[in-house]
Amino acid sequence: MKKRVLAMVSILVFTLGMSMTVMAAPSPVAGNDTTSSSWKPSKETIATTGSGEAITEASLYADLNATTLSTSVEGASLTNVGPQAAACLVNKANEVVGANANIVTMVDIQVPEGTGTASFTLSVPSLVAGQSVTVLHLKSATDIEVLPVTAVNNGSVTFTMSSYSPVAVVVNATAPKTADMNMAWIAVLALVSAGGAVVLSKKYFA
Repeated sequence: MKKRVLAMVSILVFTLGMSMTVMAAPSPVAGNDTTSSSWKPSKETIATTGSGEAITEASLYADLNATTLSTSVEGASLTNVGPQAAACLVNKANEVVGANANIVTMVDIQVPEGTGTASFTLSVPSLVAGQSVTVLHLKSATDIEVLPVTAVNNGSVTFTMSSYSPVAVVVNATAPKTADMNMAWIAVLALVSAGGAVVLSKKYFA
C-alpha cells in the first residue's frame, strides 16, 4: 500500500514539474525583439547604390556600430535608420552623386527638442581628407536636402543641420583619394630607387 501511495505522489510531482517547465519557457518570435540574443538583422537587400553597394538591415546596424558622433549639443545621440528611410536616402544619393554613389554610413541623429542649427562631426573610418563628400538629410519621404559640409578629414566629416532625422554620408566611388595618390607616389619613388640601386650595383661589380 505504501509503495502505491509513494508511486502516485511521484507521478503527481513529475507531472506538475513538466507543466511548470512548459509555462515558463515561451519561444520568442525572431525579429520582433531586437534585445533578444537570438535576434539578428536581416541581410535582405533594401536598396542598391549606383556603385552596386547593397544596403541591408545588417549593414545599417553595422553603420551605427562603426560611427560615432561629436557635437556641442548636449544629449545628442545616434540610432539606426529604418528600411524605408534608407531606401529614400539611397535613391537620392543615386540621383545627386550618380552612378558612382557609395554610402559610407547612414545614421539617425537624435537631439533634444528645441535644438536649433548646430554643427556635427561623424567619425567614418573609410573617409579620407580631400574626398568629395555629400551629406544627405531625410526631412521627409519627399524632402531630402543636401547639408553644407564644412570639413572632410581622415576618418571624419563635419556638417551643419537645423532639423533632425536620418542622414547619409555619400562619396563618389571613382573619385581619387588623397591616400591613394600618396601611395602612388610612394610606389613610383620605390621603383626609381630600385632602378638606381640596380645601376649602381652593376657599376660596382663591373
